[in-house]
Amino acid sequence: MVNEVFKEKFGVELPTIESADAMDNPTAVAKFTNGKWCWFIIGGKPLANGDFYLYGLVNGIEKELGMFTLKQILEVGAELDATFTPIGVFDIYDDFDLRY
Repeated sequence: MVNEVFKEKFGVELPTIESADAMDNPTAVAKFTNGKWCWFIIGGKPLANGDFYLYGLVNGIEKELGMFTLKQILEVGAELDATFTPIGVFDIYDDFDLRY
């Protein structure tokens, strides 16, 4: 299932958290960055307030999979990286320091 609202806003098809979590190596479909931290989005769902609850790999103080809202990452100055090509999240995780 794809979240059409996220696709309209960012041009990225957003899988549900459940479908992404069921994959052995879920695909990071989008990358947001503020120049210091990166958020690789794996899945999400819309919230009643117009925000999105997202699941993905975060490279900040440490590398970790986690949940966060779109509002949270936008509030710290993150922007969509339009040059990002979708890739398996564990491929990013294993080789993070070399490519991202």
